Amino acid sequence: STIGELSQGTIISLLIKTQILILQQYPSLMKNLTFPSYDCLLLTLTLPPLGEDTATKFEFLATVVSLALKTCQVCETNGEELIREDGMAILSKSLRKYLVNYSDSMSKNGASANLIIGLIQTLSLLFQFPSGREAVPSSLLHDWIHCLSFPSLICYALDGIPHLSVDRNICEELIKGGVLLYLLPLTLFYDTTLRLENDASIVAEENKNAVQAVMALKALCMTVTSVTKALESCYTPPVAKMLLQRKDATEVLAILNSSQGDVERSTLLWKSAMTNELIQFITAQQQCATTSVHDSLRSLSEFQYDCLKNEIVIDGVYIRVFNKLGGGREAMSDVTSAANLAREILLFIKDQCMRNDDVRAKEEITSVVLSLKYMVGMDGLVDHVICEEGNWGVLCTLLEIMESSGEAYNLTCDILSLISTKRSVADALSGQKQLYRLLRLLSPPCAIVANRLWTILESLASSSSIAHEMLVTSAWLELLGIVVGYKDFSWSDRVGGVTILKRLLWDATVGPMLAPLLMRFLPSSLITTLKESSSPDIFLRTFDKNSNHPELIWDESLRSTLRGSLRTLLMHA
Repeated sequence: STIGELSQGTIISLLIKTQILILQQYPSLMKNLTFPSYDCLLLTLTLPPLGEDTATKFEFLATVVSLALKTCQVCETNGEELIREDGMAILSKSLRKYLVNYSDSMSKNGASANLIIGLIQTLSLLFQFPSGREAVPSSLLHDWIHCLSFPSLICYALDGIPHLSVDRNICEELIKGGVLLYLLPLTLFYDTTLRLENDASIVAEENKNAVQAVMALKALCMTVTSVTKALESCYTPPVAKMLLQRKDATEVLAILNSSQGDVERSTLLWKSAMTNELIQFITAQQQCATTSVHDSLRSLSEFQYDCLKNEIVIDGVYIRVFNKLGGGREAMSDVTSAANLAREILLFIKDQCMRNDDVRAKEEITSVVLSLKYMVGMDGLVDHVICEEGNWGVLCTLLEIMESSGEAYNLTCDILSLISTKRSVADALSGQKQLYRLLRLLSPPCAIVANRLWTILESLASSSSIAHEMLVTSAWLELLGIVVGYKDFSWSDRVGGVTILKRLLWDATVGPMLAPLLMRFLPSSLITTLKESSSPDIFLRTFDKNSNHPELIWDESLRSTLRGSLRTLLMHA
């Protein structure tokens, strides 16, 4: 064809395409040249050529927008010039005009889709400029969110959100318009079997959208911090923290879309059922209109997962998972502070003990006590926490209120058995006035399970500091009362009392002070037998047997008098 045979629109289109080719071929030469004709270029958007069919019109307008985009990409000052020429308003109106009748099926035709995509890309570029964000009309934000509802436009609209989010007012308008309800679902459709690479021949579009959605969520949180709480409710705090802090979005997306099933770590939990719950919740929320940022965020922040309602979370640790992993290195690897976790567990136990009649509370206590046992079993990890004022008392309270045949009781005994053998622990506990509580548990009817407690008390008594505390308190007198049987103590309880008194008598510091005190109640020959007999049974048989030997005058009347005296003393101690 000759020039005379071409329509005016076609000639203009060819000229525009020529300029685009020049910009593509010689970007370094053109980067300092300001485009001089934005007024004419923008005018073509408001006054499209007449007499053209619809497809040709869309193709022509797409070419115009493409030139505007290319000039701004090549030279940064062109973007500001385009904004000064009222580019934001004209491009926004054009987007609204052609978006009204747009559908994803039209993207297959190319012409109309290319026009809308070009408008979105050009506007996204202009959002980078403060002047561009200042010129954003409120209607554009509504249209921008609307673009997120079209799969063929999502990836282009996502590019603009981080730039828009720099401005707090715009950010709040996006939130009020429901942008979070479009971004959150995008993160739940990520194929972990495909790698997102620039040179990959096949890359799932959903993967690109998911990564961009994460970037958009980060940008929104940086400007409006209350968005973080909404993300913590929707993703759980550990996943939300990872999403916001990790540079690589693929790590958190791999968790949210794990192909291996549920992801369970001590400090992180994501189930496939949670994905379904979140999608159902968001779908329902999309039908509800919100009038403010507060209302939009409140509904998200109050969301709770039904499948997590029975999970016990203490200091960010999922107790069930922690126990499932056995509390070893794998379980502890993600725990920020073992000491803080132990303290929070003890506080949790203390609170739950107050509602001991609640069956659910008993089950929860058992779970967290098991966690504490695992931690105590890791040598020296939390010993200092157990020794802190009041924490030993929490364990004693557990022994006092839990059923002696229950799992929580036995686990508590396991914990005390593990730490009572450590001198540093015993030294720290001396002076906390908790020994009397253990002794009280040795009295009937608690004595049914006393054997374990006697072993714990014997281990503690091997420490000089605890031995001294037994001396200066009434603990030694309580032990003597158990030995002589001032109540209905079993033989094993009396053996336990003898064992500890014998240990105290052999203590280099405590022994010389204890012997004179015992002589107020027992003949010296019995004290000698108590200290030097090869087994507690020998002393108890000697004590229970009448003797009329010159070295020992001893009978039932003397034993009865001794029991009565000790009963009176101990009842008023």
